[in-house]
Amino acid sequence: MKNSKFICIILQISFLIILNSCINYIPCRGQEYTIENINYQQLSLKIDDYFKSNPNLEIKLEESNSQNPWKVDKIIYWNDLNIRVHFYIHKGNQNTNQSPTITFTHIGDKEFKSYKDINSKEISKELNQTYLKKFENDVLNKLGVNWKSNICF
Repeated sequence: MKNSKFICIILQISFLIILNSCINYIPCRGQEYTIENINYQQLSLKIDDYFKSNPNLEIKLEESNSQNPWKVDKIIYWNDLNIRVHFYIHKGNQNTNQSPTITFTHIGDKEFKSYKDINSKEISKELNQTYLKKFENDVLNKLGVNWKSNICF
């Protein structure tokens, strides 16, 4: 009888620990946006124009696309929040006119010493929403493209 109560208590505690680890956890990392009614080449021109008109915004990367020719990495710096923002552009399938996507992956300090994934439990739900809205307003909306946020499951 005592053993069964002990086992029941252990199971309840285990369940609570698992449940607690799942609260405020979004199962995918990063936020993906589909860019509508445009192909990758047109999007690339818009992104180039955006960075040319905002030269202090982009942090240059060493081009290492030979390993991942299907994506282009970008890093920008938000002075007002003192963070760097990583995102990449997925070119899509050129043969099927698949829409390109932009994935906002993570934020970090300017010195590249640490980072936190978007849509993860590393960032509070409220702060995560702040970053998403800022990315949508400061990047996607300023590109002048139609986009939709892809739900992560």
